[in-house]
Amino acid sequence: PALVCSIRNGLAHGSARSVKNFDIVKALEAVSPDLLFKFGGHAAAAGFTLPATKLDLLRERINRYAAAAFSNTDLVPVRIFEAELTPNDVTFDLIKDLSRLEPHGIENPKPLYVIRGKVVEMRIVGGKHLRMRLSARGPVLDAIWWHRGEFMERFKIGSNIAVLGRLEINEWNGIKRTQINVEDVYILRKG
Repeated sequence: PALVCSIRNGLAHGSARSVKNFDIVKALEAVSPDLLFKFGGHAAAAGFTLPATKLDLLRERINRYAAAAFSNTDLVPVRIFEAELTPNDVTFDLIKDLSRLEPHGIENPKPLYVIRGKVVEMRIVGGKHLRMRLSARGPVLDAIWWHRGEFMERFKIGSNIAVLGRLEINEWNGIKRTQINVEDVYILRKG
């Protein structure tokens, strides 16, 4: 969770945003006695006001509350994806069918997929992006990992990897190719 305040005339006016499994309004309620003038919101976001002189006390109390409320598993990032595919599964028809789910936004995010494959080609493009081609005994799939060129040294041709990302059609110089816009990569170990 994050709390940010602006101070005017001796009052700190704050805004809070939270994470899954941490109700920020309950947290503010727990720390509010003799501290907050007012607060309100919902589990994921809230506003609050307190004397600016009590900001350190707010920090202390909210950190203590969070330390008691969180377990180690609450802080493990979780990514939810629709399905696991191979490069062979990713076709123009599939991507066209998925476009029927648009428009995408907060309540309807663009679907994420996991693609397992072997790295058959990789290079840095644009000086900082990692472009890979993945195969699983069939057609290859282009994969682009924006702003992650520095990770190229962690892979080698022939590495078996799983990538998490969003499917798209990339058109460049009049050539259209299926592609996954990578958000994360996991190196698969054999055995």
